[in-house]
Amino acid sequence: MEENHPYCDNCGAVLNPGDRFCDSCGQPVNGGGAPEQSPVTGVSRAQAKSHSSNYFKQRLAWSFLFGLLLIPIVFVLIWRDVGEFTTDVWLSLLGFIVVTTVLAYFTLRSANKTWQGELEEVIARENGTQFVFRTDQGKRIRIIGSAELADYFHPGDRVVKIKGYDYPEKIERKDGQQICVACGKVFAITEKRCQACRYPSINPRNYI
Repeated sequence: MEENHPYCDNCGAVLNPGDRFCDSCGQPVNGGGAPEQSPVTGVSRAQAKSHSSNYFKQRLAWSFLFGLLLIPIVFVLIWRDVGEFTTDVWLSLLGFIVVTTVLAYFTLRSANKTWQGELEEVIARENGTQFVFRTDQGKRIRIIGSAELADYFHPGDRVVKIKGYDYPEKIERKDGQQICVACGKVFAITEKRCQACRYPSINPRNYI
């Protein structure tokens, strides 16, 4: 039978019975001992999921706006290169719109999912480090990240990938660090916001 561990209210790290302080973030344990198993801190589960949903909607809006701004710019560049309005100009513009739309669709589609899983493998590539995760449904998912993440994630880590964000987070954070699920930067567990993009830190246990 799997042992039922309590968790830190502040960072979600596993606590041992009798702990007075969390080993990961230094947060005092409620009542001087292990707190009840409640991962909800600061904001409720419903509020946390609402934040991620709103973040994804903002990404959609910005992607749409960015695409609209790019179309006239690309049109002018193609027209200046050709020198006149011809069928080639319109076909080139149409090709740009199709390719951009397809890339945006698959990028946002992968972000629009919540799943739990385990890190299987870390592979060094020329274009970055590849992390291979296997979801609880048996699907293998590959994510390209920085070498910094190779020091953060290790094979066997249990993770949760939250709808709207690009990067998964470890469910049990034991090393005093956390990942920004928005930009992928690693920062101290005691910080409330990512130092790179200023996005708020999250409690992964709000999403499982």
